[in-house]
Amino acid sequence: MATKQGRPKGYPRPPGSGRPKGGLNKRTLAFQDALEKAGYDPIAAVLEIATGRMAYTAIVKGQEVDVPVPPDMVLKARLALLDKAVPTPKAIEIGQGDSGEFVVRIVRD
Repeated sequence: MATKQGRPKGYPRPPGSGRPKGGLNKRTLAFQDALEKAGYDPIAAVLEIATGRMAYTAIVKGQEVDVPVPPDMVLKARLALLDKAVPTPKAIEIGQGDSGEFVVRIVRD
């Protein structure tokens, strides 16, 4: 029977061990490396869709035709960029206080 390797249970890990906080895991690093090797920039692609500069080629009656990106796809691309560009606001409560004053409360998690 094989013995268990590693640190015995109950002993703390040495300082600095493990992946640093905010560090990327192996799968994410491999994915980013593959995108870089392929020369593909996903942000640039979403920007092209969001600005309407991207079109795709379709074959209509035997001829190639450039078809603009559908508006719903443009909207989805713009929302995806907005989600990354602007921080999500905290929840707020708006109401009227006991003495009639206007009250705005920021709800914390």
